[in-house]
Amino acid sequence: MAASLDDIEAYMRDVHRHLPKSRFRVRTTLFLVIDEEGLDADEIVLCNREYVLESHDYEEKFRRVRVPIEEAHTMFVNLDVANMDFEDFVDDDEGPDEDGWWDTHASILPPAPAHDISSRLHPPNMTGLVFVTAPTDLKALNRALTFLRDWEYGDGAFVQTIITTRNAYELEPAAGYLAPTLVPLLEGFDNAWVNASLADIEAYMLDTHRSIARYNARINTTLFLVLDSEALAKDEIVLYKRFYDFASGTYLDKFKITRLPLEQAHAMHANLDINNMEFESY
Repeated sequence: MAASLDDIEAYMRDVHRHLPKSRFRVRTTLFLVIDEEGLDADEIVLCNREYVLESHDYEEKFRRVRVPIEEAHTMFVNLDVANMDFEDFVDDDEGPDEDGWWDTHASILPPAPAHDISSRLHPPNMTGLVFVTAPTDLKALNRALTFLRDWEYGDGAFVQTIITTRNAYELEPAAGYLAPTLVPLLEGFDNAWVNASLADIEAYMLDTHRSIARYNARINTTLFLVLDSEALAKDEIVLYKRFYDFASGTYLDKFKITRLPLEQAHAMHANLDINNMEFESY
């Protein structure tokens, strides 16, 4: 006897309740189902539980949608890394039916504006965080930032946000994500982190994580880059990745740190950001 979708959803809710320390590694709120109808129509069922900020918990009911098999990976990955919302892929105006089923758009990838290909390749809620402690030499900084562009996959898009404020709460914009910094930097670039120590930045990021990470998973406060004077002189950058303790299910107040060539920084940062590779792999 074939299991019903209700049976699978009940099982996944139970798994979610019983694996609290594994939630960061085992995704219990997003999964795919291949059923008989899907096999006949070359489709797959995607189920997703929505996180409710007000209650700091997931909704009990899963949202369901049938997706063409060739587009399922794109939708799943973007939801998995909080790069896009469920509503970006479905007909939000129509809404779900009484059983929680949604209809998809004709294509689940929303078209980008004709003048801005980077918004399709790297939506703005995928930005990383960069600090610049080196003195503001625009020529040298813009040269270094050119290396940080995504030349391999993003047609040279700059997908990082340069943090210029020391107020952690300013990193939680109304849109829910940070927009990439426009480069090249222009005259009048105002940066509060010039000549700051690495210890200052670490303390700031620990405070930022406590302030906003629980409410905004789209801003990765455990991974960031620092361009200091030494790095600028050597075409390098400093990468920080916070230690995670699986035994306690929490982040520790210390970081893994490495200096690496600027041209390798984007790939390492992107792979760490989506948990595609471990820090030790580098």
